[in-house]
Amino acid sequence: AGFHGLVTELAAQWLDENAPDPNETIIYGCGPEVMLAAVAGLAAEHGIDCQVSMERMMGCGIGLCQSCAVLTAPDAAGETVYKLCCKDGPVFDSKDVSFRL
Repeated sequence: AGFHGLVTELAAQWLDENAPDPNETIIYGCGPEVMLAAVAGLAAEHGIDCQVSMERMMGCGIGLCQSCAVLTAPDAAGETVYKLCCKDGPVFDSKDVSFRL
């Protein structure tokens, strides 16, 4: 019983069937990075804002060890930087994350 498949397939089906107003909708995601990348892609396709909770090992929790670095998407100047999950996150706007899979 129920849906059999990836959660992103079900989300895509729901978005296509319901066509929610992007101005009144936001998607939140947490889970494996490959799934977050797919969720971010779905949100972008439908013009919906999306926030993702990144999973990283946080060795120190205060940014000193930098073990929890998250690569950001290129800005207008084409620059990418790393943000720290422990200090800048763990929740990020999906447009700000460069998903490297």
